[in-house]
Amino acid sequence: YKRVVLGVTQTVKLDIWSVLKYSASAGAFLSDKQLYAPDFYYFKTSPLGLTYNSFDNSFALLPNYSFSTGKWAEAHLSWQSDYLLLKRLPFMQRYIFNEALHLKCLYDNGSSRPYYEAGYTIGLMDLIRAGIFTSFRGKEFQRAGIRISVPLSALISTR
Repeated sequence: YKRVVLGVTQTVKLDIWSVLKYSASAGAFLSDKQLYAPDFYYFKTSPLGLTYNSFDNSFALLPNYSFSTGKWAEAHLSWQSDYLLLKRLPFMQRYIFNEALHLKCLYDNGSSRPYYEAGYTIGLMDLIRAGIFTSFRGKEFQRAGIRISVPLSALISTR
């Protein structure tokens, strides 16, 4: 088989308190001769309540192995801030945490409706994040869930 994937990832510091992170990628199988299940393109998902994937570039509620067809495009957008919602309350400002809003989208040529996720998370310096997410297929609500992320890449890079 032959597969091509193109993507971009960037982190933009908006001000002293907030960061915008985004990534987008698209791909396709140019040839799918001799294509078996391990060769499909699988997206980063978190089907369990606890994951090692970062919420910045993975899906929180997408079922495993659901979308892995011939052509696809995905986008992730995260706005992380020290003063987003809860930290604007005076009694919460003494605690060390930040907040983030997440938007994610996945389109594959096997479906006519894109898959969307939106979420709100609270975290401690990218070492651990907990949040609530909701997912949609087109305009139809799919499900909601709570997820906790302990990204291994953040733990390794801090040492």
